[in-house]
Amino acid sequence: MAAAEKFSSEDTTTPILKPSLPPILRYGIFPVYLFGGLALAVFGQSAGLSEIVLFLSIIGPLGLILMALEYTYPRQAEWKLTKIDFLQDIWFLVVGQIQGAVIMSLKVFIVTVGGAWLAAKFIPPSQLWPHHWPALAQAGLALVVFTFCRYWYHRAMHQPGKLWECHALHHSVEKFSWLKSVWGHPLDGIPMDLIGTLPLMLLGISPSVLVLMVIPVSIIGMLAHTTLDLRTGWFRYIFVTIEVHEVHHTDDIPGEGHNFCDAITLWDHVFGTYHVDVARIGTRKLGFYSWPKHLPKPARIWDLYKLPFHR
Repeated sequence: MAAAEKFSSEDTTTPILKPSLPPILRYGIFPVYLFGGLALAVFGQSAGLSEIVLFLSIIGPLGLILMALEYTYPRQAEWKLTKIDFLQDIWFLVVGQIQGAVIMSLKVFIVTVGGAWLAAKFIPPSQLWPHHWPALAQAGLALVVFTFCRYWYHRAMHQPGKLWECHALHHSVEKFSWLKSVWGHPLDGIPMDLIGTLPLMLLGISPSVLVLMVIPVSIIGMLAHTTLDLRTGWFRYIFVTIEVHEVHHTDDIPGEGHNFCDAITLWDHVFGTYHVDVARIGTRKLGFYSWPKHLPKPARIWDLYKLPFHR
């Protein structure tokens, strides 16, 4: 009996805290953030705000509110935001903004040259996109195209090889927070951005419609990486919620895996990669299932940056 008690007292299993997030927030944050953010985007466009001002004025305040909630109600004690977490997150946020500026310049150049070629050889891009549709319907179509293109590239990144080594940095996180959504290698983020949005730009989508798609995608990405113990009910069958995305971050990687879609789960359902185990929500350990080859252990962020460049 004593031996049994001793074994029990020395059990090192990571404790999962009982949810302390108030139920109204636990069930309400996802729909309020998603549909409220979309409503603000539509209102901001009607007020004449530019795309960049509109994006920052919505995502910025929502991110700050979410950060305060994460600090107050972490799902696990070990996931509470620390100073080093914050500094690392800000590093990736700043690098991401610089990277975004480079990507935008590249996309403008490609669209200018590619659009001229399409107009000369086939049909002007402005005639390829259904501009006569309502703006929200166009944004919905854009989301379907965007997620289809990124689904296949994301799935390819989860196979052993150089693509996985570029993507491994994002999967190195061992605890969630919404800012972990911006963690990534430039050789991961740049191709993913181009593959998702460049086809839409070549099809002639307008910037105002593009931002109506990008804002909900960004909000869903934030909530899919939050440390909050959210529950989303039937929304998780349509959107990439925290319950869906934590499966993706705890699969045996590299390997086939599950839940590769951005924002919506459509293509995971279509191609048989959707999976949610309700009984295990909130109990999984994040991070590498198997340690990547050529990566020192323990690894620094710089080691993860260098990982794709080994011989």
